[in-house]
Amino acid sequence: MWSAMDNTFGPVFPGEFDFTLLFERCMLGMVPAGIAILVLPVYLRAMASAINQVRPGRLLWAKLATATALVGIQLAAIILWRQAGLLRSDIALAASVLSFIASLAVAAILYIVHSFSLSPSSFLSIYLSITMAFDITMARSYFLRNSIDALGGLQAAVAGLKFVLMLLEEVPKRRLFRSKLPRPGIGETVGFWSRTLLLWVNPLLRVGFRKNISVQDLPDIGDRFDSKMLFDKFVSHWEQSQSTQVLITTLY
Repeated sequence: MWSAMDNTFGPVFPGEFDFTLLFERCMLGMVPAGIAILVLPVYLRAMASAINQVRPGRLLWAKLATATALVGIQLAAIILWRQAGLLRSDIALAASVLSFIASLAVAAILYIVHSFSLSPSSFLSIYLSITMAFDITMARSYFLRNSIDALGGLQAAVAGLKFVLMLLEEVPKRRLFRSKLPRPGIGETVGFWSRTLLLWVNPLLRVGFRKNISVQDLPDIGDRFDSKMLFDKFVSHWEQSQSTQVLITTLY
């Protein structure tokens, strides 16, 4: 289905339920890649003033192995786009190189977040989810054009690897925390989608379905919400206050 229309911005390919290749390479490829590259310095700056809070473990190696495979596929895509000669060479090459650099940025962010943050990166989870949808869209377009089936296969592999990375970001790493650090609550350490969809509450709901819930069944909410610590702070503020409305201001 390749035609000269793919060299126009489109965005819609005339007569087909599809985008033009030029539009996809620019908007679905270059723009997200540029965002990842621009965000990387923010994480590098945060790492410079942070301490290593999490041990590597198999989880980190699984993330890095998947990210390395992603980098390799993006490198192969550069070669294939160079050989295909379908799009304007400057746009095709620039988009491929940016995607390659973005995959390196994702690998770096994965390492930084795993090692220096107790909480998973919301940005990374959202970025992987959105760009995975973009990759599926691009893979479909490539498969519709018989001459670039190989690029479609690579793009589908990119989407699959991003899905794996997204799942790995949801895996809790509480067992890898260094013991000398303050104990965070379970709600602070679960992945973005587990936190957003409240999936981390499911184990407690299953317990409540089988029996009456006791205090021992409640998940660890961390040192920040420790009842004794909060009570001591409350008493201190209460005794220092001279206002007659202290109860109202304390509660509300």
